[in-house]
Formats: sequence, structure tokens, C-alpha cells
Amino acid sequence: YIGMKEEEYFNCSWEKFDTFHSGGKIVAQLKLDEIDTNKTMLELYEVITEETVRYGNESRIKTCFEGVCCHVKLPKNIQMYTKITNKGNKIKVKENNLIMDMPEFENKFFVETNNDIKTMQILTSDVTMYLNEFVNTSEMNIDIYINNDNMYIRFHTSELLFERIFNKKRLKEGYDKLKSIKDIVEYISNIIINVQ
Repeated sequence: YIGMKEEEYFNCSWEKFDTFHSGGKIVAQLKLDEIDTNKTMLELYEVITEETVRYGNESRIKTCFEGVCCHVKLPKNIQMYTKITNKGNKIKVKENNLIMDMPEFENKFFVETNNDIKTMQILTSDVTMYLNEFVNTSEMNIDIYINNDNMYIRFHTSELLFERIFNKKRLKEGYDKLKSIKDIVEYISNIIINVQ
């Protein structure tokens, strides 16, 4: 099986869905700080989730998510839970949303955590500006889920990205998107592993 496992995706609590599809996997090595002696790997999966919606007597299939979901097993357990979700994704967020003093970031993202201090160490002004800039320039919404030594990041590509890589006419576009995904995952991973 080369796609992401449904239970792994489900455990991130992104959205409610009825059907889950995942195919294709790309693995890349990340360049992390000196703490990373294990050569941390990034796993990228294409994922589609769907929900059956009833309209009177009819049922229709609605796409909930289509894009790339990445997993990184971090070289350090930071002993915390944080979920950063893009407000445009309509994901239900618990009431313990972290209030930040960064209006542009707060307009785009909800932050849910069990450790405000460590989360603020991760979400510095540089990181929040980087995430805002990424969303603005890449035209991809992003969600981040950190749980101890696991990090999952979703990129809403609205179409299957891996197909672009194998299409000669769209190869550069696909490569550029994958490179930007790898760059942001690497950047955030380096920030996280340096949290005290």
C-alpha cells in the first residue's frame, strides 16, 4: 500500500468525511539542524476526502479535501499538541483557540493548543509572516498538526499535484509546487525541533 493510511489521516481530526482516497507517495530527506542525526524524512501523500450530502431525496458526493498531506517524524518529542488551521477550510475548532497579537495571521488561521508557551515559541512573528506569505503567493491553504514528535501538514492544491509532475507540459509547475511544499515543511520542522 503506497498511499496514506486512513486511520493516520483520521487521527489528525481535520474534517468529517465518508470516503477516503490516497494514492501516490513521494519521500524526501529534510535538511534539519545538528540535532537531526537520523536524517529525517518527509513523506508526501495525495489525499482526497469526500462526504455524502443529502439534498431532499438525492445524495451527492462533496469533496471535503483534495491535496497533499505531508508527514514528518520529528527527531525530537516536543511534548505538546498544536493544530493550526486555515479559517477558509471550515474545520471545527475547539474553544481553546490561542489568541495571538498578530491580526493578519489571526484573520487567516485558528490555533488550538495544549501548551500556549511552546506554541508561541513556534509561531514567532517571522513564522507567522512566512505562513501568511506562503498562503498569499502559493494560492494553497495550509493546515498544520503537531503532536509530540509527529507533524502533519496539509496543502489544499484543489487538484492532484503528482499528476503535474508526470505531465511534460506541467512538469515545471508541479516541481515548483513540490519544492515550495518541501521548503515550508523543512522551515517549520527546524523551528519546532529548537523549541525548549
